[in-house]
Amino acid sequence: MSSDRIVVSTHGLAEIEAQFLAAPEQMESARQRALRKTVSFIGAQARREIAQAIGAKPKGLQTRVVPRVFQQSAEIRFGLNPIPADLLGTPSQDAGGASVPGFTFPGAFVARIYKTAGGAAQDRVWIRLHSKRFDADLYPYNPRKFKPTCPAELRHRFPVVLARVPLDTQAVRGIIAAQAEAAGLRLKVVLAQELNYATNVEGQKA
Repeated sequence: MSSDRIVVSTHGLAEIEAQFLAAPEQMESARQRALRKTVSFIGAQARREIAQAIGAKPKGLQTRVVPRVFQQSAEIRFGLNPIPADLLGTPSQDAGGASVPGFTFPGAFVARIYKTAGGAAQDRVWIRLHSKRFDADLYPYNPRKFKPTCPAELRHRFPVVLARVPLDTQAVRGIIAAQAEAAGLRLKVVLAQELNYATNVEGQKA
């Protein structure tokens, strides 16, 4: 999966940490909270903006915007391969083709063809490779080497290609770049807040 990521780190923020008389364990706890809150917030912002840019709902991008927290750093990893249309909403079909909320695919159809990792086929948007409506940008073609699990009446349509929505666009990369800059600034603010809490609230309770 092609990807990009945003990385933030508490390294180089000693000037902020020096403003607070936090014990070592308080300092470490504050760093972890600051990192976690920063990537959670920035990840949600990026997901919302990317969804708006491609015309989808943020929920459909949950698996493509993934935050991770380490000891003194954190990252948000972005999966930028084209995303299957059915992950962006429930697919439906009419005489002109298939659609999910925000996207239409002329000439496509909805069917349960290949099994998923969970073992069951699900409704997805497909188009015949040799259809006059086939568009390589909407339907990246990866030949399947195993037999489909679909009704016999659909098998004349093979080979078929899964409908996908592009994510690796100039607009999406612009959003990632802007959020990367925002992440560094936000970490400084949140770290100061967490250190203040650690020394003036947690410290008073100790």
